[in-house]
Amino acid sequence: MELEYQLNRRVAMCRKVTVQCERFEDGMNHCSEQLTSIEEEFKSTEEKLKVDFANDKSLLEEKFAESINEMSSNYNHELMELEKITAKDELEVEMNRLRKDLIDLLEDCDTLKLSNEKAVAQKGKTLAEEFEQHKLEKNSSLELLITNYKQSMDEKISLLNDTAQLRQQNSEMEKRLNDLEKEIAQITSEIDKAVSEKEAIENEKLNIEKNIEEETDKMNKLILFTKENEGKYNDWYNTVEYELSKRKKLENSIDELKGKVRCFGYISGEVQDKLSIDYIEGTIVHNTTPEENRSFHFTRILPSNALPLPQLLFREYKPFHDLCLSEAQDFNLFTVSNGPWSELQFHFMEFLKHEYCDNFEITVQNVFLSDEKISKDLLIPRDSSSKSCITVQIESNLLILNTRELSLKDYLSFMNSEKNKTPYNVKNGINLYKLKFQSREDPSAKTVNFHLVQFEDLTLLSVLQEHLISPRFVSKTSHIGLLITKLLHHLKSCFFFNLDDCMDDGHLLPTLNFASDIGKIPNPKKPEPTSKTSSMR
Repeated sequence: MELEYQLNRRVAMCRKVTVQCERFEDGMNHCSEQLTSIEEEFKSTEEKLKVDFANDKSLLEEKFAESINEMSSNYNHELMELEKITAKDELEVEMNRLRKDLIDLLEDCDTLKLSNEKAVAQKGKTLAEEFEQHKLEKNSSLELLITNYKQSMDEKISLLNDTAQLRQQNSEMEKRLNDLEKEIAQITSEIDKAVSEKEAIENEKLNIEKNIEEETDKMNKLILFTKENEGKYNDWYNTVEYELSKRKKLENSIDELKGKVRCFGYISGEVQDKLSIDYIEGTIVHNTTPEENRSFHFTRILPSNALPLPQLLFREYKPFHDLCLSEAQDFNLFTVSNGPWSELQFHFMEFLKHEYCDNFEITVQNVFLSDEKISKDLLIPRDSSSKSCITVQIESNLLILNTRELSLKDYLSFMNSEKNKTPYNVKNGINLYKLKFQSREDPSAKTVNFHLVQFEDLTLLSVLQEHLISPRFVSKTSHIGLLITKLLHHLKSCFFFNLDDCMDDGHLLPTLNFASDIGKIPNPKKPEPTSKTSSMR
């Protein structure tokens, strides 16, 4: 139907274009007739003006001749009258008078002749101007008609081309219509076949609807059964969560009994495919050479796809944190990554806020320490011009900083401000947090000091490894190396390694070596009294 409609529409357009072509031909014929009549009228007008000019000229000449003849006759008559006079004196007087009159008459004749010539010239000029003006008007009309004639011819040619295209499209449409008629016949046969198949499908549909009703009844019964047993399932879930919590506490107790620094490796699914990992034993096998494979041991290796950072902190780290707080022992958390680990920092502060702010008054100090750059108090606004000296002291296993101190809530507000959202560049240094936990229920209880140390430059690992593993063979003394050695040897510690960041630039093997060496360092059972003061600027 759509094709037939389009075909009829094209036929109507062809007819309309044909009628327009005929109208344009009639208009052009009419223009030609008008052009011919104008040319004839122009010629007749020109001849008429010439005739009028000749008539006016002959009329003036006749009037002039009549005037001359009349004056000549009067002169002859007077001359004859004078000839009749006999007196000599009177005759001479009369002849002089007549001569004078003749001279005046001749002057008047010349004047009249000049005025007549001027009038004739003026009339001829006027007629010539009128003729030129009439000629210009007729020429402009003629040019306009010629322009219209050319435009009409162009439109005629365009319409003829459109007509030819429409005729070609019409023939194509007729061919397409024949093909469509064949396709319609084929589709009609397929429809008949589909109708017969539809009956079979409807019968099958009835059977399916019957099965759906049966399955719906079963599902409703299952929903009813589920509602009746929901309380039992919730009890089972709570039991599983409780057992899982007990298991994590037991694992933490086992780690505590081992007495070693806890090392957790955090790794994503993409990196898992590139390494040989044993999650049960907590080991990573690395091809150090084509002939040798080395195993590197961690306390636990945690896949990020199975354990996001919030769950990592709650399930794996929280038992260690709670143990240190319950024993009122100062402790450390070290994070190792190749660049800012902003996600862990954010989730860790949120973890402290939700888990401990109700029971503890928590304050925060945050500094950047470096052997090569100027150390900086990171809690001073970035637009501040303050350049005070940062002093770090360790007295009786207590780290003392002379920097700005904020409550945890104020610290979170400070870090969320627009000026401080961008992470500070800690290249060639460490990002050190000192947090104090003071019990709200018992203000007289001992304040527990917690240190969060972020290594975001893996080039520092070799310096730290020298101070920790081979302090006698240190090539160059590092204040940071001495500080970390004191913290590790006198306070309980836990390490998080972001192994995803270590895959590039050949950092994986040095990081695994460092983690393996750290995991062999024993945690101190009791704080040992010592005193050490150092200054970093």
